[in-house]
Amino acid sequence: MEIGKSLKEIDDELPNGFHDAFLETIALNFAASIATLTLQLLVGVPDGASEEERESYRRATLTLEGLVYFVIDAPDSERRFSRPEGVMIDAGDALDRSNPRAPAPPSAVPAGAFAYWFFVHEWNAFIHIAAQSAVLEWDHSH
Repeated sequence: MEIGKSLKEIDDELPNGFHDAFLETIALNFAASIATLTLQLLVGVPDGASEEERESYRRATLTLEGLVYFVIDAPDSERRFSRPEGVMIDAGDALDRSNPRAPAPPSAVPAGAFAYWFFVHEWNAFIHIAAQSAVLEWDHSH
């Protein structure tokens, strides 16, 4: 397993960040303060020659350690809950004051930790996360 990073660092390293990714699963281990998310990440390139090159997705597991909080807003009842691919997300740094408000003040996030949000399109709602470390591992089964 590689050394942990912040979600911003991982977001910045991905070809399209977490933009238009699909969140398939979330597993929370409260005893170990770990969250594990299975994602389909958009790895296509906008100027690809074919639709497949432009719209290509790849599965990855995102592990968050040292959870400070993991808050899932209630979905908008007027919207569908999910689709076969999961739920489509976008993401951003919760400590950037221009972004949606985090469920806790920035002072609640300890030094060395990060706070991030995922906006779930199908729900018109957010998932708010603060943790010490994040690791992204690509699924090599395909």
